[in-house]
Amino acid sequence: MKKDFGKINSDIWLLGDSNPKNWNNVLEYPLDARHPARHNIWTPILYEIQGVVYKTRKMRINDSFFYIRNAIQIPSEKPLNRAKEWDRKITQKMNSFRKDVDANNPKIVFSFGSFAFEFARRSLDQKSLYRYDHWGSENLGEAFSCSIEQFDIRKTNVIPLLHVSIARGKFIKSHEYFTGKKGGNYFVHVGQKISEILLKHQKELKIWM
Repeated sequence: MKKDFGKINSDIWLLGDSNPKNWNNVLEYPLDARHPARHNIWTPILYEIQGVVYKTRKMRINDSFFYIRNAIQIPSEKPLNRAKEWDRKITQKMNSFRKDVDANNPKIVFSFGSFAFEFARRSLDQKSLYRYDHWGSENLGEAFSCSIEQFDIRKTNVIPLLHVSIARGKFIKSHEYFTGKKGGNYFVHVGQKISEILLKHQKELKIWM
């Protein structure tokens, strides 16, 4: 599998977890469109965003502009989910990620799941470090809200999204915990909030058809 896909100078990056262990030699790139995980964690969000921006301004996003990569390539290199200190190999990967961010200045990094979010946070010098199991659906939902409220187009903004928990057995709980609402719909919630940011900064973002 290739390390990445798309245009690294894109305003929007998608950051996955790691290469799928059983499909590493079959799939072409991270979040390969042929793999169902992409359509569980990203396609419904993009659908909601496209609907809002079209209804509001008769515009559409060209997602072929987006840059896609995983935090790490080899799943076995992930730290234990309870480990607060990470080894040198992961630190090197974070340093490499940070260099790419500094060189290309993406406006948004959408991270999928707990590990990718903590990886991005640490890479971009967040002062408080957490075990990545800290970022369950509820805490990720709170971090998502903070990232939207504190969005600054002048810097790189990490916006956390759910990974495959939104498609597993406790998916209803994931919807509710992330949105903070009984009967909440995660996809509609994040699609609406992200759309508001994109439309507010329409002229600064080079993502439109």
